[in-house]
Amino acid sequence: MKAKTRSQVMKESWVRRKAAARIKEMQDEQTGITSLMRGDSHSSGAQFDMVRHPPHYTAGRFEVIDVLEDWFEFEPLLWQVGKYIARWDKKGDALENLEKAALYLNRKISKLMGE
Repeated sequence: MKAKTRSQVMKESWVRRKAAARIKEMQDEQTGITSLMRGDSHSSGAQFDMVRHPPHYTAGRFEVIDVLEDWFEFEPLLWQVGKYIARWDKKGDALENLEKAALYLNRKISKLMGE
């Protein structure tokens, strides 16, 4: 049996992490749907609603959409940066969320630099 290269091992690890994150995301979504159908509540007493108030955007003192509308009303790239930073460790793969935030931030920086 041929030994795997470091690149192959890293790719397999990445695929496993992505699959595990997606499974967790799907389980969380199913839990949310079931809770919503039953009328269950969060510990805070607020209605659980994956469409209007998903938990990965309502974990802090302020709902993320309110902050984004206030700070980045006409800045779609910065809106995306804020969105991915706000949910970085609450939905899906944390590293992927931060990479997406960096992608949008770099795109905004490039536009400002005239590239």
